[in-house]
Amino acid sequence: MNGKKSTLVVITLFIFILTSGCMDVLQDLPTKYEANPTKIRYDIKYGYIVNCSGKGDYKIKYMFDLPEQIKTKSYNLLYNESFSLINTVNNSFVLWNISGRNDANFELGITASVESENDFVSDLNGENALSIEDIPKYFPEIDAKFTQEQANLNIILIDPNDSNINSIARTILIQSKSNNSFIVAK
Repeated sequence: MNGKKSTLVVITLFIFILTSGCMDVLQDLPTKYEANPTKIRYDIKYGYIVNCSGKGDYKIKYMFDLPEQIKTKSYNLLYNESFSLINTVNNSFVLWNISGRNDANFELGITASVESENDFVSDLNGENALSIEDIPKYFPEIDAKFTQEQANLNIILIDPNDSNINSIARTILIQSKSNNSFIVAK
């Protein structure tokens, strides 16, 4: 019986708000985005299974890029022999160099448990909105992470000093007519 009374009170309150004009006042309030901590945990296993069959010699050279979320966490290699760890241009790799003869199977990759937490959301469109200049000032770890060269052993994938990238970024900033980081990112 108590549940029915609660439902009746909520319905009555809602009808009062609709008919009293309170909804008009609420609709005129600005939208404010606030930080909400978000946590995610997952187990991951990925890589390749290499099957060598037949007779004769084989050589396997496989380079595996460790994702950013896993670099600082513990992980397990699926195959713990004939490997080396390589750190270059802000990236980490596992390199397997395997030689053998006749039939063999290899599982090359990793398993890891990853937990990540993020509560970075600022006021996106109000007076306290984060500007482009505020990012390195208040969040230096984010600035350092995304403004560094991204490469593997063979090629530079992203060079933040590249004149084409800088030109495109300036054009986007000018076209957005704003210094609000959310508006520029959109």
